[in-house]
Amino acid sequence: MRKNTLLALGAFTLATAAPMAGAQAVPILPSPTLHLAGSALTFGNFTCNVTTSGGGLGGPASCNAGAIDVSTPDSNRLRFNAGFAAAAGRDQDVTITYDVSSTSPIGEIDLSWDGAVLFGMAIGSVTESVYTDLGGLLVGQLVVSCDLSGKCDHADPFLESSDIPLRGIFTFLHIEKDVLLLTGPTGGITTSFIDQSFHIAPPTPITEPHSNLALLGLGFVGLGLARNLRARAKPIQ
Repeated sequence: MRKNTLLALGAFTLATAAPMAGAQAVPILPSPTLHLAGSALTFGNFTCNVTTSGGGLGGPASCNAGAIDVSTPDSNRLRFNAGFAAAAGRDQDVTITYDVSSTSPIGEIDLSWDGAVLFGMAIGSVTESVYTDLGGLLVGQLVVSCDLSGKCDHADPFLESSDIPLRGIFTFLHIEKDVLLLTGPTGGITTSFIDQSFHIAPPTPITEPHSNLALLGLGFVGLGLARNLRARAKPIQ
């Protein structure tokens, strides 16, 4: 999907002229649930679409059961395992989508992966796009990638904590994850997992109305005392 943009980062083109071949997005997995900071995060509507072009080797070849696995390795991470790989002139593009709902507002999402260029000419990326709903407003986006030098950023290099800054806080989000691997005739690249973690937004303190009145009263008292002090300190003419 972002093939031309990624290839522009290098000094030459790795892609073949043949279009990628693929199928319609299909459901892939059951819906896991994470419990985080007293809030339940429920995931559902997982879909997957695999497109490929060129010869060579790569995977996953399809979104059949077992080809892509979703697990929760700890209390706040969602992990995608699929043995994502491409080599010897293959271009591999895997798109995964899913929904997440939470009983408390989500304020931040993290993205990381273990992408590695194995040999030769290869580049790859994971592009994460976060929407308010399917076809809704884009509220966050992040890219982690491997470049032609073989260097990979495994978490967002600019924000330093791999955060996807969201434009607001949300109890429902639609997430699209695009895993793109491109290789030259002698190149190879892989990633074994992609991690996603979620952070609940801190509660906004609410000032009670009677507290506001009390503070206002204290302000008037302080103002009266200040006037009395100025009157006493005024020199006699």
